Order: sequence, then C-alpha cells, then structure tokens
Amino acid sequence: MAVLLAVLLVLGAVLAENSMHVQRGGPEPPPGIASVTAFDGAILRGVFDGGGDRGCALLLHGIGDSHLGMSGFSELLMAEGYRTLAPDSRGHGWSGGALVTYGVLESRDVSAWVDWLQAQGCTRIFGLGESLGGSVLLQSLAHEKRLRAVVADSAYSSFPSIAVDRLDQALPFPAWMDDAVTIPAVAGGLLYARMKYGLDLTGTSAAKALRQTTTPVLLIDGMMDDRTPIAHSRRLAQANRNIQLWEVAGAGHCGALGTAPDEFRRRVFAWFH
Repeated sequence: MAVLLAVLLVLGAVLAENSMHVQRGGPEPPPGIASVTAFDGAILRGVFDGGGDRGCALLLHGIGDSHLGMSGFSELLMAEGYRTLAPDSRGHGWSGGALVTYGVLESRDVSAWVDWLQAQGCTRIFGLGESLGGSVLLQSLAHEKRLRAVVADSAYSSFPSIAVDRLDQALPFPAWMDDAVTIPAVAGGLLYARMKYGLDLTGTSAAKALRQTTTPVLLIDGMMDDRTPIAHSRRLAQANRNIQLWEVAGAGHCGALGTAPDEFRRRVFAWFH
C-alpha cells in the first residue's frame, strides 16, 4: 500500500508539472500591441482591435491556446460594433509568467486588463471566455465588479474537479477503478504545487465566485463535451439563480459557435446589451 501511495504521489507531481507548463513558440510580439504589468511583475500581452462604440469585450482563450484561438469571436463581436481585447494568458504565447495556475493568478490578471481597457476609454466592458478562459472570468467575479456581463463556454467548476475528470479520461482503467487512482494522484499534484510553488490550486473555485456575484452570467456548454463534462456547467448554474445555462445539442468542447452559430450570436448579443 505504501508503495502504491508513493507511485500515485509521484504521478501527481508529474501531472502537476505538465499541467502548469505549456509549450510556447512562434514569432516575437510585434510593436504596438496591448501590454500590462501584472501584480506579480509578469508582462502580459494581447491584441486590441475594432472601432465600434457598443462596448469592449475581453476575450480569454483555453489551455495551450493563444489570442489567435479567439479570433473568430473577435471578428463576430467587431462586426456588431464592439472593440475586442484578446490577451495571451500568462504562461502562454506572448505573455510572461512561468506557470499556468488555472485561475489563482489569472483571475487577478483580469482586473489588470480591465484597468487597461478603462484607460483606453472603455466604459462598457464585457467578458467572453472559452474553457480555461471561461473559468478564469468566472473566478475573477469574486472581486472584479466592473464587467457588465460575462459569457463562459465549457468552463470548469474548479481545478481539482476538472483534473480528476481529465485524468479519468486519459487512464485506461474501467470506470469503477478510475477515482481510486485519480483522486489520490490529483491530491498528490495539489500538494506538490503547494510545496514547490506555494500555489493553492484548491482555491480555483468558479462556483464559489458565482455564489457572491451580481454580474449577469451566461453559461454555454455542449451536450457532447468530452473534455469538460457538462456536469461542471450544471454545477455552476446552481450557484446563483440569476445565472442562465444554454446546453447546446450536438456540440462538443467549445463547439457552440460552430454548431449553432445563429443561436450563439443571438444569445451573446442579447446578453451583451
């Protein structure tokens, strides 16, 4: 038993390291792009575009992606008269920051970007996030009150819960065995992150933030999502009676826009009124 526990703890440490670092690459950032200094000194960068007057939208991408992954949403919003800011999340793309922390630090970065948007003259600021970006936006609502409305697509309720789900999906064990392996392994990874980096990844609770917020929140999730089970969005929707959840038939992870584009436009623009 002691050997098995040790193996699970080592597995958790390996998973933690892999989860908190993503592969980078690509060209250097061009001059003139948006840039802020985060509270911990990390330099964050993004792309600000559009010339409309309906408001400004902060667009946050998913894990392992970049601002480019939000270009379709940016074009959609700009066509309707919004200006858009699509940052690279810390630890991704052109942004600094050594670690991906699943909302521990990123939720505070949201406020830095809202400050920046206000400095550009934005008075009506909205948020739209995909997967990691959606959960980060939701977590930021625990302290960030300036977003007029938020849309979160395929967001997870907390890092520990999504870590268990993702590991369950990856391991070749029968369902009845999964949690017996994944829960101790994830616990080991959480302990490792706290001991090595001083990060409490158990504090990444979008559900807790939603219980406190008065910001209008629209949750979107595909009923065929095989990456972040729709149970996460349903759990989030129960946190606050003012939250709306749109479950999209036939859509996979972050697939609502591609599956039901007209309905997506109608719902999002109605939300960003």
